[in-house]
Amino acid sequence: MANDKNALQKKYQLRSRYPNFGNILSGMRIMGFRRHGDTIVEFKSPVTAFSGLNGSGKSTILELAACAYVNQEGSTFYISQFFAISPLDPSPFQPDARVSFSYWNGNDDSDTINIARSRTRSAWEGYDNRRQRPVFFPQSHLHQPRGLRKDFVLRNSGKLEVEKSKPVSSETLVWCSQILGKSYSCLDEATVRFRKQSTPVLAAEHNSLSYSESHMGFGEGRVQTLVHQLEACPPKSLILLEEPEIALHQSAQYELALYFIDLACRKGHQILLTTHSNYLLNGLPQASVVYLETTTRGIELLNGISSDMTLSLLSGGHPRTLTVLVEDDCAKIVLSAILRRTDQHFLKNVDICTAGALFDDGNREGGGCKEIITAMKVLAGTGLNICAVLDGDINVDGYSGLPVFKLPGELPPEKELLSNADVCTYFEQEYGKDIGDFLSARIDHHHYFRELAHIYNANEQALVSQAAEIYAKSVTPTELATLTERLKETAAQKNSKNKVIPRKNKKK
Repeated sequence: MANDKNALQKKYQLRSRYPNFGNILSGMRIMGFRRHGDTIVEFKSPVTAFSGLNGSGKSTILELAACAYVNQEGSTFYISQFFAISPLDPSPFQPDARVSFSYWNGNDDSDTINIARSRTRSAWEGYDNRRQRPVFFPQSHLHQPRGLRKDFVLRNSGKLEVEKSKPVSSETLVWCSQILGKSYSCLDEATVRFRKQSTPVLAAEHNSLSYSESHMGFGEGRVQTLVHQLEACPPKSLILLEEPEIALHQSAQYELALYFIDLACRKGHQILLTTHSNYLLNGLPQASVVYLETTTRGIELLNGISSDMTLSLLSGGHPRTLTVLVEDDCAKIVLSAILRRTDQHFLKNVDICTAGALFDDGNREGGGCKEIITAMKVLAGTGLNICAVLDGDINVDGYSGLPVFKLPGELPPEKELLSNADVCTYFEQEYGKDIGDFLSARIDHHHYFRELAHIYNANEQALVSQAAEIYAKSVTPTELATLTERLKETAAQKNSKNKVIPRKNKKK
């Protein structure tokens, strides 16, 4: 039950996508629905988590996605179910509203259909072109504690008859145990009856104690219900979930993400969800994360951003005075070591976020530098005080007018660390491996510390941290202080993000 982020993304590669996931949604274009004037959604992973502030349009994407297919299991969804016109909501969509769905096909390409509002009558046209797929969209009624339902199970608890009881699937038992951190010895679905009424009820056994969902907390009952229902979904289903982490503790939120990865890998599902949980996002591939940012031009999507950057955006940067975008985790650790060396108090007020779209197989889409600058421009109006620190091998002279700086040296941080004499001496003495021999091998510098961790039988992040601390002590204080002072000057500039990165209006 390892974290299979890489396996998930490999299954989603172009040539493997259709055999593994069938006619999965590869994209959507939403025009004229609520806050979505013209929003293009690209699905870069079979599991996609939409995050953003309340009211940014996450639920709208899920509701429209539910209408993409003729449901092979249960009732088919229609736009009017989610966007009903009423005296309180006379205009939930624009007169020319439409949504486009792109489905992946067996030719390594997408087919696109449009569902649009009829110009001659009050109806939606284009439904006949939809593909078929099982759709599971439980929305908010997925689970409610029995105590709040006040149904016959609670009212007549002493008079219930157990008609039959059967164990849940082994996957349900194992994953409920892993997500909640409880070693369930048994998990059953019992059908109970009172007179003419009957309903299924889950019952668990843990530490020799047997109890039904009537005596479970909200989080425990919700997870058991969710996993039990998801395991029952047919292969290659579209699964839509609103904030599935509700009522779960932090480690359970992370484990839930691992479950979604495992489920998508095993059954070929496409899973779309909304979340505000940094812990859940941390468990997913970076390609899965989509942040919705509300701007004066409408909703803009940030694809593949890191979970720590998402956390900074969701919290409005509080209590930090400066958000610094860097290319990857190595750059983040190096910059932290530099600030710790030069001004520990300032470090406490800085939020360092990885902003490049780095995927788990080590590949980067569009280049880290390009992604960082794009992120800065998109986030100009978020209220965050933002700057960027690029790698040492990047020429920042071309970014005049933008708060863009670079790390010391002239090399990417991985090379910079392992080119430092003090770092090499420490590693050779501590681990007994000549760094010169290692560097002579043809290894992508992004994977330097991953390979060293394998050779040394050590933790990769710990090695980077050790190297960064030694490096920060060996670099001239003047060079470190210069970068720190520039960051402090940026932090002191009120509303600087609105001045140095002006937004450009889209051409009409």
